[in-house]
This record gives sequence, C-alpha cells and structure tokens, in this order.
Amino acid sequence: MRQKRLHGAIRESAILSALDRFSQAIYAAAMRSFIGGFLTGYDGSLPSRSLLALLEEKLGLRRKIVIPLLRIIGGSCEQSFVLRSIKRLVRYFLNISLQVYGIGFFSAGMYTSIVYIVTRFAFGRPDADPISLLVGIVCALVALPLMFSSQPLGEAITQSRLGSLIFIDFLGFRREAIYDGSPPVGKNTVAFVSGMIFGLATYFVSPLILLLSIAGLVAAYMLLSMPEIGVLLLLGLLPFLPTMYVAGLTVATAGCFFLKYIRGKRVLRIELLDVNIAVFMLLTLSCALFSINRAISIKPGLLYVCFIFGYFLVSQLIRTPEWASRCIFVLTLSAFAVAAIGIYENFFGQLSLTWLDTEMFEDIEGRVVSTFANPNVLAEYLIMTLPFALTAFLTAKKPSARLAALIATLASVLCLVYTWSRGAWLGILIALVFYFLIYNRKTLSALCFGVLLVPFLPLVLPQTVVTRFTSIGNLADTSTAYRVHIWMGSLNMARDVFFSGLGTGMGVFAAVYPQYSLGGIEAAPHSHNLYLQMVIELGIFGLLAFVIAMINFARGALSSFPGEENGNRSRFLYAVAGLCGVLAFLAQGMTDYVWYNYRIYAMFWLLVGLTSALARLSSAEKTYLLQQDSSY
Repeated sequence: MRQKRLHGAIRESAILSALDRFSQAIYAAAMRSFIGGFLTGYDGSLPSRSLLALLEEKLGLRRKIVIPLLRIIGGSCEQSFVLRSIKRLVRYFLNISLQVYGIGFFSAGMYTSIVYIVTRFAFGRPDADPISLLVGIVCALVALPLMFSSQPLGEAITQSRLGSLIFIDFLGFRREAIYDGSPPVGKNTVAFVSGMIFGLATYFVSPLILLLSIAGLVAAYMLLSMPEIGVLLLLGLLPFLPTMYVAGLTVATAGCFFLKYIRGKRVLRIELLDVNIAVFMLLTLSCALFSINRAISIKPGLLYVCFIFGYFLVSQLIRTPEWASRCIFVLTLSAFAVAAIGIYENFFGQLSLTWLDTEMFEDIEGRVVSTFANPNVLAEYLIMTLPFALTAFLTAKKPSARLAALIATLASVLCLVYTWSRGAWLGILIALVFYFLIYNRKTLSALCFGVLLVPFLPLVLPQTVVTRFTSIGNLADTSTAYRVHIWMGSLNMARDVFFSGLGTGMGVFAAVYPQYSLGGIEAAPHSHNLYLQMVIELGIFGLLAFVIAMINFARGALSSFPGEENGNRSRFLYAVAGLCGVLAFLAQGMTDYVWYNYRIYAMFWLLVGLTSALARLSSAEKTYLLQQDSSY
C-alpha cells in the first residue's frame, strides 16, 4: 500500500508534471514544425504522377505494348516444355510413397557402407573418408521407419506437425501445392537400383557432396516457386556465407523474381525511394565503367550493383504481414547466432589484438570478430540488427516470446561491448535515443533525469568500458591519430576529384592515396569515413544521390506512423527499428568506412529494403483504417 502511494506521489509531483507538460509541448511543436511535416509527409506515389508517367499514360505504352508482351512471354513460359516437365517431375516425387523412399535410402546407405569397407580394407586405402561410412549408416537407419509407411511424401509433409510448420506456416507454401490427394506411386525395384547407383557413386564422389547436390536441386525449385525464400536465406545466412555466395544467391533470387514477374505472378510497384536508390545504383555503375582504372573498379562496381539490387528484391517481394514477420524472425535469429559466437569467442576463443592499442588499453584482453574477421565489421552488423531484437521484446505478447527476445537483445548488447568498437557504441546510443523518443513521448522526461545521472555512470559501468568510451577523440590513441592523418590526406584528395570522383571501389583509393598521405602514413585501404569515401569514389553527385535517398528512406519510415489512436503499432515500430539500425550505421560511418566489407554493404541494402517494406505495410494498414473510419 505504501509503495502504491509512493508511486502515485512521484507521478503527481510538480517536477514530473512540469516535465510531462514540457514533453507534450515539444512533441506538439515538432509535429507542427516544417521539419516535422517534411519528415512525415513522404509521398511514395510521386513517380506515378511524374511528367514521364503522364506521358507514358497518354501514349498508352504500358497498356498497348508492355502488358500484352508480358502476357505473351508469361503464357509461353507457362506452356513451355521445360517448366511443365519440372512441375510434373516435382509432383511425381511428392506422390512417391515413403516406403519407396525408405527402400531407396536403405539401398543407398548399404552400398555406401560397402564401398567404404571395400575401399578401406580390400583396396588398402587408409585415406578413405570415414564420413562415407557414417553417412551410409545414417541413411540405413533413417530408412527403417520409412519402409513401414505407404503414405505419399506430400501427404506426410502436410499431416506432420514439423513439416506443416516448416513448409506451410513458415515458408508459405499452399497445402494443395504440396499434396493434391493423388494415390501413392513409385516402384520398389527402381528405388533399390537408384540407391545402389548412389552408393556406388560414392567411390568417386563424397556422399556429402551428392546429398548437398540433391538438397541444392530441391532448394533451387523452392526458390523458383517462392522467390521470397531467397530473401529469407539472404537475411539469415549472410553472416555465415562468403561474399560470392551472397552475390550468387542475390542473382538467383533476382532471376526467380523476374521469371515470376513475366509470368504475371508477382507485381512491380515503383515508389519515390526506389527511383532514388536506382539513381545511386546507376551512378555507382557508371563510376566503375568510367573509373581512372577500370580494371580495378569493375569487380567492386558490379558487386555493389548486385547488392544494391537486394534492396529492390526485399521491398518488392515482402508485401504481406506474414512474410514481414518471417523476415524479422530470421534476421533476429541470425543476429543472435552471430552474437552467441562472439560471446563464446570472448570467453573461450582466441581474441584478436590487431585493432587495439595494447599500451593504452592494457586491461582489454582482445576484441571479438565472430563470423566477420574484423571487430568493427561485426559491430556494424550488430548495431543494424539490435533494434529488431529490442522491438521484438517490447512488442511481444507471450511471456515465452518476450523472454526469447530479451535473451537475443542482451546477447547482441554483450557481444557489441566485446567488439570494443567506440564508433559503434556511439552510433547505437544515438539510434536508441531516437528510437525511444518515437516509442514514448515520456522519453524526453527520462532523458532530463538521465543527464543528471551521467556523472555516476563510472560507478556502475566496468572501468574498461568507461576508459574505452571516453578515449573517443583522444589523439594519444594510435587508432584515433591514424584516422585523423588519413582524414586530412583524404580531404586533399576529395578536393581534387570533387565532381568526377576517382571510380568505384577501394582499390582506386589505395592506388592514389600515397600521393596525398600525411603524417608518415603512406598507405591506407580507405578514408575511414563513409561520406568522404563516397565523394572520393563517386564524386559529390554520388554523395548527394545517397543523402537524398536516405532522407526519403527516413521520411517513408516515419510517415507510416498509424496514429496514437491505433493500438496496433508493432509494424510501425519495426520500421522505426530498421530506421534506427540504419541511423546507427550511418553515425558510425562518421568515424569509419562502414562499407569496407562487401557482406556489410549487402546487409545495409537488405535492411533498407526490409524497413521500406515494413513502412509500406504500415502505411497500407493506416490507409485501410482511415477508409474504414470514413465509411461509418
């Protein structure tokens, strides 16, 4: 009882009441201001009302040429022998009974084991891979329960809880697309012979490679049927795949999306932000083609264009709340795995001292890199993804979901600390302040109290964290001094190439920088500043195109605010989370070239695309609610 009275007294105190009124006044003034109106006044439909669009509509090019042409091409694709054959083959495999699969697996496992035993002992080859024997035994064991079921594979998938969860609930396949009610097919003899061929082939090729090839074919068909799966794979696997695998997956997803589009099974809706980013992409490509050293610029230029295209894939393919939720779940889960690896590395792994002034920070044992081979790159990934885990915690309705989100959030925060990246710490602090200012207007009051508590933070935070953070700007730190000297030389370079730029890619910068180097630093891979590097590579017009795109990106996210009267704000908050992840990343870009790593470059544009998709969904919901209200 006393505790309730104390809380009531605090809430009704004069100081808090005054702060609350002050916060309300500030928020109201911000919404009425020119800047507030500008940031929340994004109109993505401007391209459809442009002069070019009006001219196209007047001439009827889309109606008379484009749509009929797409129908002809799409119809030809639908009736093509290849596509129809693939569909029939997949349908046949889904209708094969589990018993037939069981016989095939048992035969494959038995002959794989025999091949290993003969190779190892009869042929006397001690280098025979024991993995072959293990795969053979596993295949035979998996086959045993299958041989006692006559169910078709498709029916088994749709009726099992796990199969239904994965393929229908998570991946979004229709139940009838997996099983159409046909009776089981397949012949035991054919299955046994096929398994025998598989087993004998392991003498020449590892069974793991054969199994991965089969899995790859299945994944390729799933991607062809549902290009959205490619987006999930990109968001989930990016931290664990080499750069060229990420590029290959992006290109494959784009190809599948294009095939769906010309067949009339996906739509393409162009907004203002899409045009802005397309302009930046074209500038990036043109600067690669007209570089001072095209041989150095062409590869990074093509990779950059490929990864920017990831934005269009996400923003165009993720158009339903279900797919948006899947993307958020996969992204958060992947970030948690990366953070968990980093935390394990801090306590049990080999820490890196390469990026640390060991004399100034002798209490820090090293910096974690997780799957990114560089602590700053890892930090860049974490600050982009952390706001999503935080939003999942704040918006979760079930206790179990809230606990899982809390664990993911704390893991990301802890791993971020162990990167010891001061630029990332500063960036995420700025982003979180912005996030909570949007999340709740009482944040402004809390910040006023928080300022008073700043002097006491050293009593709460570990001394190593305080020392590391307060060293920002200290030229006694070799890392800071190194950056300052590179900035000075890079500024001189930027003045000379202000309009034209050198060309796309860090290779061109590294080749020219020695002519401008200062302070005895004759070589540097990049300028350690995103915006300075952009001017040097793309010229001032490249930087302006990027800034305009980011302004419209922020406007699109903030304009999707559903209003205080709408209780369901979770999708808008996820859009704000994406905006804050990008904001933290761009803030760190003031102290480092955050596009140094290709995978981080790809992750940045995927995040921009996901945030844009979330904002468009939130705006659509807001429009629908307004229409419903006006109908009463």
